[in-house]
Amino acid sequence: MESFSSYSDAEIWNLFRGGSDKAYEYIYHRHSVELFSYGLYVVNNRPLVEDCMHDLFVYLFQHRASLGETNAIKYYLFKSLRRRILEAVETRTRQHNRGNEFTNTLPETASSPEEKMIEAETSSSRNKHLMEAVTALPPRQREAIFLLYFSNLDYPETAEIMGLNIRTVYNQVHTAIQTLRKQLSHASLLPVFLE
Repeated sequence: MESFSSYSDAEIWNLFRGGSDKAYEYIYHRHSVELFSYGLYVVNNRPLVEDCMHDLFVYLFQHRASLGETNAIKYYLFKSLRRRILEAVETRTRQHNRGNEFTNTLPETASSPEEKMIEAETSSSRNKHLMEAVTALPPRQREAIFLLYFSNLDYPETAEIMGLNIRTVYNQVHTAIQTLRKQLSHASLLPVFLE
């Protein structure tokens, strides 16, 4: 695969929009694992997230010539995936309310390659306890922490992706950090961003 490491996001995106399959491959390989992890923070339903990611990348490929510009590909993908997931959940909820079968939202027990990679990266005791504590947070707090500290987005980007105002994001994060400090301080497991 061609290396785009010296290109800016805007240049890669414009190459992709101009028809470069190599740029498309690069975008997919560069962002798919993190995008999938983010999707699981939005909704704990592996098949739903996989379907939404597939639909997103097919849509991008089919409509690339008409896509708008961006200078932050990860932000663009996160926002697009979140919108697709919420629409899919809403559709399934409506179907359920009409008496149709609703897909179980519990994660599957079989580990995927992404899960194995994440488990390997978080094998230390500190990371294990941190992830357990983050997972126990309410969904909006968990999502905000993921976007800010694990995906390195800033507050305005996080607010835009979540559809909240910046003050609400600050409040969600403040409450989440207070909760995490209480849960992790007893075992001296505070990560740098909580100290």
